[in-house]
Amino acid sequence: MAEIFYKLTLLLFFCVFIVIRLYYSKKYLAEEEELLSSYPIIVKVMAAISSLSIIGLALVYVFTDFLIDFSMHIPDEIRLLGIIGYFGTDIAMWLVLHELGVNFSQMGNERSIVSSGPYRYIRHPMYVVFISWGLSTALIASNWLVSLGVPFMILFILLRAPIEEKALLDEFGEEYIQYMKSTSRFFPQFRKRE
Repeated sequence: MAEIFYKLTLLLFFCVFIVIRLYYSKKYLAEEEELLSSYPIIVKVMAAISSLSIIGLALVYVFTDFLIDFSMHIPDEIRLLGIIGYFGTDIAMWLVLHELGVNFSQMGNERSIVSSGPYRYIRHPMYVVFISWGLSTALIASNWLVSLGVPFMILFILLRAPIEEKALLDEFGEEYIQYMKSTSRFFPQFRKRE
């Protein structure tokens, strides 16, 4: 397929992803900058590197041919899986943020533990969405430089999740401990029926 197809598809799905994220950010007044300021420097560095690589370099890929020398030459069939994955990622982002509602902002007064929708199975579905977003972007772009952001994003998430869980334990105590027992961080638990 022509490279322009992948560029336009990536741009379209990226715009949808951003619109969904901005809509819920504005609706529930999430203050991400304030949240990140309390994290250790390594978490901030991983967030910056992954964002610059996945977002910045993906946009360079879309709007220029500057990154052509870093192409991975992934077969079209695999790149199409990236497109399907990105479509699913956009739907998952909407679902996760819709389910979070007022809990999207860690600054809200009406916060509660969300244990419905995808949160019924895992504690951090938004992080899974971000990893899917990074992987889908990398597959569609088929570019080494764009792909470099994915390991940094995964490291950022692995560093951030325990910090977030500690804050939730401090806020909700025993209720969050019980929720932790019924879910895992990133992958659904499959238990045998008794």
